[in-house]
Amino acid sequence: MKRMKIEDSLKTILTLTTRVKHLFNQFTYLKNNLRYLDSVNLSEHGNEVPLYQFLVASTLQMMFLSSESILEEYDDILTTIRFPEYEKEILLLKKDIKPAMRRFNKWTNRRQYRNSFVAHNLRWKDKSSLFSTTSKTKINAPYHDNDFVVIYYLHVYMCHCLGRHFNEVIERIDSELIIDKIEFTSEHKSLKDDLFKINEWSETVHLSVSANFTQDEQ
Repeated sequence: MKRMKIEDSLKTILTLTTRVKHLFNQFTYLKNNLRYLDSVNLSEHGNEVPLYQFLVASTLQMMFLSSESILEEYDDILTTIRFPEYEKEILLLKKDIKPAMRRFNKWTNRRQYRNSFVAHNLRWKDKSSLFSTTSKTKINAPYHDNDFVVIYYLHVYMCHCLGRHFNEVIERIDSELIIDKIEFTSEHKSLKDDLFKINEWSETVHLSVSANFTQDEQ
């Protein structure tokens, strides 16, 4: 296996931090347009969910997942064992970001919340369903809007620390995006044909499924 370069780890952190920034800006936009978005409802099985609530929840979940990935990179990848030639810089960086990491760790159930509620299929570590829980489970994890404001500024601080100790390395990093590294090979011929087939399957089992699309096919 090809040995990882420190540029790869730093670029991962910078890319994910940029994603956190974009999601935070999206969250701010949603907050500023609360009056309009709260008047639009999404209806499903008789339940009406305000569009604002749905968009904010999905935005903050993505922000939380990106944040956790950044912290994993700091903890598990950007280490002196993996990059001994940068031992001095890594130790100084870890010293500077220690207050931020302590703040993150005040959410003592972050990882449990990520694995059981957000990233995976609503099950505890022992594979039992969350729906079988007979009482409310106390979870100390980011939830309120202000928690995510704190998360955003913690990552801004940590990113500045990264630049302080790895400025020369960061300057060597190319501007290529992760999407440039991927070639999608999935086959897609016709949206109309795909939806027609799905409707046929539904009719076979006597279900009513319909989809209306007004946009042009890709």
